[in-house]
Amino acid sequence: MASPSQLSHLEQYKTLRDEILRVLDEMRRTEFWGAAATGAVYAWLLTHPNELKNAAIWWIGPIVVLVCGIRCLLLFDRIRTIAVYLRRIEDDAFAHQRDLPGWERYMTEAGGLRIVITTVIAWVFMLALSVFASLYLPK
Repeated sequence: MASPSQLSHLEQYKTLRDEILRVLDEMRRTEFWGAAATGAVYAWLLTHPNELKNAAIWWIGPIVVLVCGIRCLLLFDRIRTIAVYLRRIEDDAFAHQRDLPGWERYMTEAGGLRIVITTVIAWVFMLALSVFASLYLPK
């Protein structure tokens, strides 16, 4: 088996695309378990109002959302770093093919920024919703 320094561009590309898919799965798990944890916390708080001695417990939801959002941001940065290198491989492999530029090059030209913006909007909305819930549900 070849050492990592002897991998062909195609092998590097496949390996890095697989890593991106694993990181995306990790992001989805973070989103799912963050939402599940936040929902469970609010469900418990709403069904046990007599057991609440400290109002600070209502802020667990926003903290969970914030931590999960930061984790997803860091995972996204890993994907972005890999994508920059994959674009370099695609520039070489698809240099003369404008109709089929390669996925990373296509995303750069056709909508990668839209995905980032909608994801940021979703996380900000979730954080704002959890802050709103923490401010107004205890009353």
